[in-house]
Amino acid sequence: MELKEQLASFLEEAVQEAFTTTLSLEPERVEEALDEDEIISSIGFTGTIEGSLSLVLSGKNACAIVSKMIGMEMEDVDADVCDGVGEVTNIIIGGVKIKANAIGQKFEIGIPTTVRGQTLTISADQDNVASLMQSFRCGDIGFTVVLVFKVAEPQEGENENKPSGQKEEKPSALDLLNAAVEKAGKKEEAVAPKEEKPSALDLLNAAVEKAEKKEEAVAPKEEKPSALDLLNAAVKKAEGKEEATAPKEEKPSALDLLNAAVEKAEKKEETVPPTKIEEDPSVDQDVSPEEKNASESVGQEDETSDLKPLERLDLALKQFKELS
Repeated sequence: MELKEQLASFLEEAVQEAFTTTLSLEPERVEEALDEDEIISSIGFTGTIEGSLSLVLSGKNACAIVSKMIGMEMEDVDADVCDGVGEVTNIIIGGVKIKANAIGQKFEIGIPTTVRGQTLTISADQDNVASLMQSFRCGDIGFTVVLVFKVAEPQEGENENKPSGQKEEKPSALDLLNAAVEKAGKKEEAVAPKEEKPSALDLLNAAVEKAEKKEEAVAPKEEKPSALDLLNAAVKKAEGKEEATAPKEEKPSALDLLNAAVEKAEKKEETVPPTKIEEDPSVDQDVSPEEKNASESVGQEDETSDLKPLERLDLALKQFKELS
C-alpha cells in the first residue's frame, strides 16, 4: 500500500475517534464537496513527511461543534470558538501522528492557526506535494478535512543507502525506553541471570548457620572462672587447710591475764580455810619457831579472807604484777 493510501485511512480513523470520544458525535463520510469555507484551522508538521492538516467548516457549524465540546451554547464566532476549532484540529492530527509512527513515518506537530473569511481556498501546487480532502457530516453539522503533505528530502551528508525521503530523527524518550525494555528482555533470555549481592539478613543467617555447625564439630572452649567461682574455691581451700593445721597460739590480752589472776586467787582462797588459834593461858605449851611461823602465815591468810572485794581485787592486781 502506498503512503498516500495509508495516510488517507489514518486520517478517516482519526476524525472518527476525535468526534466520537471528544464530542460524542458519529461523523459519516460523504463524497460531495461541502461549500463551507468561512473558518479554516490549520496545523503544520515536519519530519519524515511534512505538510499541514486543515479543518474547514462554516461559522454556524463551528459554533455547534464548540457548543458540544464545552457544554455551553455558542451563537457567534469569537475567539473562544476559534480556539475550540483549533483544539479539534489538534486532536485529529495527533491521531494521525500515532498511526503514522507505526509505519515508520515520524513527525512533530506545530501550533494550530485558525483563519476566518469568505471564499477561502487551500492551495498545494508545489512539486512532490500530495493532498487529501475528506468531507464529513454529523446530522446537520458538516465539515471538511484537508491533509497536504510531501516526503521530506534527505539532507546533505546523510547515508546514501537510506530510502529516499527518510530524515533521521533523534529518538524520543519513549522510543529509547521501549528499545531498552526490548533489549533487556532478549538479553535476559540469552544470558544467565546475574548473581545478586546477598543482603545483610542473608549474611547474618549464613554466619549463624556456620557458627552452629562449628559448635557441633569442635569441643566447647573452656570458660574463664568467674569471681564467684574463685571465691568459693578459696573458701574451700581455707577450710581444708584449717582442719589440717593446728591453730596458732594467740598471745593473751591484759584482760585475760587479769581474769586468770582473779580466778587463781579465788581458788586459793577456797582451798585454805581460815584457822583461828586460841591460846589457853592456863595451858603452857611449848611452841617451836617453825610452828610459830606457820601460825603467823595462816594468820595472814586469814586476814585476806576478811578483806572487802575491792581490796581483794587490788591484792590480786599486785600478785598479777609480781607474776608477770
